Amino acid sequence: MIRPWIFGLKQHNQGGMVKVLIVDDSDSVCKNLQTMLCGIPSVELAGHAIDEAGAIERIDSLLPDTVILDIHLQQGSGLNVLKHIRKYHAAIKVIVLSNNADKFYIRCCKLFGANIFLEKYSQLTLVAGVLEQLISSEEQLENMSCCVWRQQPTQQTANFWNGSVI
Repeated sequence: MIRPWIFGLKQHNQGGMVKVLIVDDSDSVCKNLQTMLCGIPSVELAGHAIDEAGAIERIDSLLPDTVILDIHLQQGSGLNVLKHIRKYHAAIKVIVLSNNADKFYIRCCKLFGANIFLEKYSQLTLVAGVLEQLISSEEQLENMSCCVWRQQPTQQTANFWNGSVI
């Protein structure tokens, strides 16, 4: 079971729908995410973007509660999008979903203010569960700004990168 207290969406948007924007240049990933998220009654898909400029424009105009963000985009960088979010829309929660799960990118995402980092290849299917548990959970951990979840090969649970928040 995924821990439900990574960050508190309920505090940000109590009782209402959680607007989610997907920023990823892969059509198949976007379609998979849209299919998964449509199954969550309290999630409203705000749209998606495939590049940095489109992402920033949609974030500024739609003001989503949560952004699911890839690092590498068709044009531009998800890291620049993340910096923009933190500078202009600090309350937006950011789930980075990327194939680039090496320590450099993970540290950059933490430094730039991501709330959670998931490996796209192995953890795409965890996104819906993370959102569902975050929406329904009253628990939160104040000091946790960025976590990396890694599936254990013998369980459907997750643990922190090297056993701790990075």
